[in-house]
Amino acid sequence: AILKHFGPLVEIGCGANAYWCRQMTGRGIDVIGYDQCVQQGGRIDDKKKEQQKKHKDSHDESGEDFVVQQGGPEVLTKHPDRTLFLCYPDENDHTDDDENGGEAPNAQPSGKANNTDEENDEDGEPMSLAQACLQHYTGQYLIHVGELYGDTLSVPQAPWGRSSSPMFQQQLAADFHCVLRLPLQPGWLHVRDTLTVWKRSELCTLVFASSDDEGDNDKEEDDDGDDEEVQYRYIPPEEQLPQSFAAPYLAHLLTQETRHGEN
Repeated sequence: AILKHFGPLVEIGCGANAYWCRQMTGRGIDVIGYDQCVQQGGRIDDKKKEQQKKHKDSHDESGEDFVVQQGGPEVLTKHPDRTLFLCYPDENDHTDDDENGGEAPNAQPSGKANNTDEENDEDGEPMSLAQACLQHYTGQYLIHVGELYGDTLSVPQAPWGRSSSPMFQQQLAADFHCVLRLPLQPGWLHVRDTLTVWKRSELCTLVFASSDDEGDNDKEEDDDGDDEEVQYRYIPPEEQLPQSFAAPYLAHLLTQETRHGEN
């Protein structure tokens, strides 16, 4: 229901198997899937294919004919009207440290392929797949499947998790705000995957008037920087996630009074 609500969608790095795209197509969701390597990207072995066949249901049949298109983040300029879907987009950056081969619970490997048209950030470092997607995507909504900052059990990949790069997550939090978060269960014991929906944030400008402590003694100098303009994100109250939350064993501390800011 969540994915259908935010359709139509476009996935980058869907892999040759296009697991999520096929599942969505089988359920009547409009989705386009791209991968740099349509034949080998994110391909799983025969054993896992057999396991998937055992769990197929009648809704999966229409996804059999799904065609993966060749392309990377640059194609997003053609799809501003679609929600961007990313599942473990930078998984390959972490697979060397993962004893299970970096597989995403409840999902196919994301299928990040070698990008022959590699893009660099401001420091000249190659961008991750997810970060490059943000450079090209101009749409309103983004859906991320995997781990995010501060919510991972993996020590080697802490605190950013094993799904997407730190630079992507920083840019995501700067340009978007989370409007929905759903834990993906059941899953592996060593990961904390979530499906999160992000909406592009609007900006507003606040003007801070400077204090004129020196009067008009140096008017020309004052005119160069009287006021300070600072940009902030504007998030409407109805789009803000609850700020009060606690682990189950401390939930009793969140009384009605504390939720309203009373001690």
